[in-house]
Amino acid sequence: MSKTITREFIIQKDTELMKLGISLHARPFHVNLAWMEYAGINGNVVDEERRKIIENVYDEIYPPKSTNMPPLFTGGAAIRDNVYLVEVPIIFGSVHIEPIKQIQIEPAELEKIYKNFPEDFWNALYQSADALDFGYSIDDLTKANDNDFLRNAATNLTAAFRTLLGKRDIDAALQSACLTIELAGKGILKEEKYSNEQLKAMGHNLVRITKEVIKIKPSKDDNEVLNVVAKLPNYVQSRYSKTNMTKLELVNTAVNVQFAAASLLRRFTGRNLASDIAASTDTPARKLP
Repeated sequence: MSKTITREFIIQKDTELMKLGISLHARPFHVNLAWMEYAGINGNVVDEERRKIIENVYDEIYPPKSTNMPPLFTGGAAIRDNVYLVEVPIIFGSVHIEPIKQIQIEPAELEKIYKNFPEDFWNALYQSADALDFGYSIDDLTKANDNDFLRNAATNLTAAFRTLLGKRDIDAALQSACLTIELAGKGILKEEKYSNEQLKAMGHNLVRITKEVIKIKPSKDDNEVLNVVAKLPNYVQSRYSKTNMTKLELVNTAVNVQFAAASLLRRFTGRNLASDIAASTDTPARKLP
């Protein structure tokens, strides 16, 4: 038997892994291990020739960068009524992160924004910090305990921003944004040992859920957080009707929800890049849109 991995084997094994739900970025590694077992190869897992063959096949059958490690979380920042994704990287050890560089925008475009719409630039900086604080806080709180509320809060916030990347049919972003507050709040309360019966009794009352979290750990952001949450519609009723909101209103809702949810989480994890930015003498104060 040839010890050289074949294209046919790579594609066949990739299909099997796909059906098992293995993420695309992890599949080349599993393909490599499967071939070593199949061909009876012992020793070095990192064989450069085999790695290159697998990489070339993946480059052929998938879009560029498909096998890159995905971010820990994806949030968003708003400039005018456009949304730009904010990628929260997976980090190991102590790493300095610049929030502005996590916004998925070309530097030349960002420079134009700074020149023409400086307030939007600074708001986007704070929003990127919110996304980072939110993502890392969710990770901190779910490492020790499985908490589906918090994981689903992250999923819904990402969904809201990805929906807003579209040009039409973006009303669903409102549902995802509202769910983010409910799930983040209930996830925190679950960490604080609230029972399932207590959480269920709160229903979808976003203000009540938020006040319950604030009661446990107050913060200087409380008035702003409650103001954001109080303005959210009854999202159970809004499932069945048009939102009648402009794109700008939907975008502002999403970034304000990201701020509110990040604020609720920060007080339990100590993550607070946004506070560090606000403390800088050359940074304007935050202005929620």
